[in-house]
Amino acid sequence: FASLQIRPRVVPSLNLTEGEIAYIAGIIDGEGCIRLVHRNHEFSLRLSVSNTNFALVEWLRDKIGGSVHHHHKATFRHRASKSWQCSTLPTRALLELALPFFIVKRRHAELALAFYAGWPDYRERYPIGQRLPLKPPLSSILGELRSLNHRGPSNVGIAPSQPIALHPLNPGGQGAVREVPGRLIPAPHAQIRER
Repeated sequence: FASLQIRPRVVPSLNLTEGEIAYIAGIIDGEGCIRLVHRNHEFSLRLSVSNTNFALVEWLRDKIGGSVHHHHKATFRHRASKSWQCSTLPTRALLELALPFFIVKRRHAELALAFYAGWPDYRERYPIGQRLPLKPPLSSILGELRSLNHRGPSNVGIAPSQPIALHPLNPGGQGAVREVPGRLIPAPHAQIRER
């Protein structure tokens, strides 16, 4: 084991143009899933995109990294699809770059980045046996992200009025929802006046 070398975990620099970042943000908005996965007392970020266009998911793999898997086999009602998945470090780098371009998944990205920013301190504070159940604020961040990713009828898409200030990219809580009597307005469109 003396020859075993552990590589340091370095956040990759993604060589993407601004147009490619905006395009990828649009793909993630429409077809993607941003989530946190718990395994072996650790949490990691996961980003996935499923699509029937195999060239698209393979392009994502070539540009960002990650892996491509068969998602669904073709049936008489559905075409075959593939899924691209990306792990924590490239996901974090991509979410930070794409954050200004997200529309639908902006809150998902903010929550995932806030959780990931707070996780190292949480790990130092609580030893392995005491990490679960999660304590605030990470428990509320994880709960909101899970509710946003929940399928089916619910309050999906209604974010709380409390902004998250845990992540340095989100000091003012951009992406939070501003309440207006009778409706909710996402922050990027909050300047639109009532008619």
